[in-house]
Amino acid sequence: MSAGAMTVGWLAPAQVKAQPFRMPRAKACSAPMRSVARTPLKAGLFDRPVLDDPLTELNAAPGHVKTSKSVPERVVSATKSAPERAVSATKSAPDSAVSAAQSLSPRTALLVLVLLPQILGMWAGAATRKSILGWYKDLRKPWYTPPGPLFGPIWSVLYLCMGYASFLVYKSTIYASGVMPVVCIALYVLQLVLNIRWQLVFFNGRRLRDALNLIYALWVSIAACTIAFARVNTTAAGYMLPYLAFVTLAAAINDGIIRLNPELIDPSASTGGNARIA
Repeated sequence: MSAGAMTVGWLAPAQVKAQPFRMPRAKACSAPMRSVARTPLKAGLFDRPVLDDPLTELNAAPGHVKTSKSVPERVVSATKSAPERAVSATKSAPDSAVSAAQSLSPRTALLVLVLLPQILGMWAGAATRKSILGWYKDLRKPWYTPPGPLFGPIWSVLYLCMGYASFLVYKSTIYASGVMPVVCIALYVLQLVLNIRWQLVFFNGRRLRDALNLIYALWVSIAACTIAFARVNTTAAGYMLPYLAFVTLAAAINDGIIRLNPELIDPSASTGGNARIA
């Protein structure tokens, strides 16, 4: 072997070692990368991030419905929902009463509204009958006092008139909105209560001054009820006028009995047939 061949053979390995290292081409690993990228990642138990907020960590738990509200916001919403539920409950009661009233037929409503004051008047008359026939009969009365037997028929007619007036207002306001229906009902019920209360205080209680104050309040309530009825139905207000006139007469009789029976004021007076004024 010549010296030149030996030199080439010795240099060849050195040239091979001096060649730089080359990375494989990207085509060889592109397919595995694409397959890994398309594989969906499954969240495990330990894949969740570490969170400081307990509510947020509770929301991040598997199977828990997430919410965006924090604890103070949920407390405020809970405190707001309680009054709203209370308001809705208070609104539902009047709405149910109105719907029940609207479901009545006109004949049934007329029967109920006319019989209501009649029944109350009959009960008050039965409760005070003993005092009317005994204590009241012996009192000195003003000259304009009607005869005793006329009081029953007069009150029956007046109760019939006020019952029919309430029916006319019922027909006019059953589908109406606003405060006038409520005002009419409130004043009508108030004058009914004061009417029965006056009879019990005057005849059974025999407290003539208290009865006089009650009948003044009754007169004012009837006048207010008549005015309220007139704004809804003028015919209904006309049916209330005889009632107002007779209560005016009854107030004058109450005051006249106090003036004509001064012994009722004397504390030393005998209470056998009469009673002193409270």
